[in-house]
Amino acid sequence: MGQSTSAEEEHQEKDFYKKGLTSCLHGKYAKGLPLLLRSFYEERSAESGIFSYHILNENGVVPDDMNTKNAIFDSLKSNGDFGRFSLLSSDPDFESIVDLYTLFALGFMARIPRIFNEWSLKESATYYFEKAFSESRKRSQSLIGDVGLQYAVAGLSKAELGLLYEKGLYGAEKDVKRAFGCYNDALADFGCVIAASHKAWCLEFGIGTEKNAERAFELYRYSAGKGYNPAKTIVAQRIFDGNFKPEEIELAMTLLKESADVGHITAQYQIAKMYETGDRFPQDYDEALKYYKLAAERGFAPAKNEGADLAERIKFEQENAQKETCCVQ
Repeated sequence: MGQSTSAEEEHQEKDFYKKGLTSCLHGKYAKGLPLLLRSFYEERSAESGIFSYHILNENGVVPDDMNTKNAIFDSLKSNGDFGRFSLLSSDPDFESIVDLYTLFALGFMARIPRIFNEWSLKESATYYFEKAFSESRKRSQSLIGDVGLQYAVAGLSKAELGLLYEKGLYGAEKDVKRAFGCYNDALADFGCVIAASHKAWCLEFGIGTEKNAERAFELYRYSAGKGYNPAKTIVAQRIFDGNFKPEEIELAMTLLKESADVGHITAQYQIAKMYETGDRFPQDYDEALKYYKLAAERGFAPAKNEGADLAERIKFEQENAQKETCCVQ
C-alpha cells in the first residue's frame, strides 16, 4: 500500500510542469504559476522557471510576491546547460538581467522541437538570440545595472548567432562569413570566451576566413585558460597530435581530465580510450569503464558500444584466467 502511494505522488509531481504549462497558456496564471514553481522545487525543472518568466512577461503579468520572484530567479540561475553562465562569477546578480537572460535562454529552448511546440513559441531561435543581443548591448551602453553581466549576455548571444549562421539553422540563412564576423565581434567587443573557441575553429579549417593554424591554437589556448571545457579538449587533442615538449603533454593530460570530469562528452570518450589502451595515461580498465559510462549516459553511442565491448573483454579474460588457475592446480 505504501509503495502505491509513493508511486502516485511521484506521478503527480511529474504532472506539475505540464499542468502548470497548460494553465498558463490558457491565461490561468494564478493556477498555473504555483504548479510551475512547485515543478522547479520538487523536480528541479529549469524549464519551469524560464517558462514562468517568459509567459508572464509576454502577457504583461508581473509577479508581486517575492517568494514567486525568488523561485523564478532560482530556477533561471540553476539553468547552466542552456545559459552557459558557468564562466561568470559564482554569485552573479541575475535579478538585474533576468529579462535578458530569459531571451537568451529562449533561443536555446526554440531549438528543441518539444519545447517549441509545448510553449507555443512564436519566433525562431535566431530571433531570440538577436533580441537578447540587441537589448543587452543597448542596456550596457546606457551604463545602468550590471554592465558586466549585460556584456556577457550580449557576447554569448552573438556567439550563438554565429553558430546558427555557420550551420544555416533555426531561422538563419547559412552564411559562414557572417558567422565568422559574429564570433569576431563577440570576442573583440564583449570578450566572449566561447566565441574565441568558435573563431579558432574557423581559423583552423578556413570557415568564412583564411586558414591560420597558429592563430587558431592561440585562441584555443586562450579560451581553455578562461575555463571553457570544449576548448580544453581541443587544446589537448592538438598537443597529442603535434610535436610538443613533455611539459606540454602533461598540460594536455591535465586539461583533458579537467574537461572530462566536468562532463564534456568528447573528453570523456577520449580519456576512456586512453585509459583502455594505456596511451599517455597508465592502462586502467576501471577508469576506462567509468569514463565510457559517463559519456554513454549523456547519449554518446560510441562510448556505450565500446564500454560494453571492454566490459565483455574483461569478463572473458577473467574467466580464462580462472580456467588456467584451475588447470594448474
